[in-house]
Amino acid sequence: MYRPKLDICRDLNLWMEKSGNSQEFVAKKLNISQPHLSRLLSHEYEPYTNSFLDLCIHASVDAYDRNKYDPLEDDELKKTIRLFVGNSPIKAGLVTNLVKALGDAPWVSH
Repeated sequence: MYRPKLDICRDLNLWMEKSGNSQEFVAKKLNISQPHLSRLLSHEYEPYTNSFLDLCIHASVDAYDRNKYDPLEDDELKKTIRLFVGNSPIKAGLVTNLVKALGDAPWVSH
């Protein structure tokens, strides 16, 4: 489901270079320590922790292998939907309609 950690870390490090942000600045944004961020940017560190995935989201670096992505296994997607929908069938219907409308939008690639 995830891309290889080495590839993700390469993209994250490239983002760090291009953004001009220091590790201290990014760590503060993510509410983690700079040494922890440094470990996250190392491909040798324990992969795919919440902190690591938060860093990917912050940097707009895709952690998922698009050829193997399954939304049913995407815990972040499930959590987001669960938080919005709660136990409301009406909200569930709204989310369903929204997703269908987004799928039909001309700017969305399939």
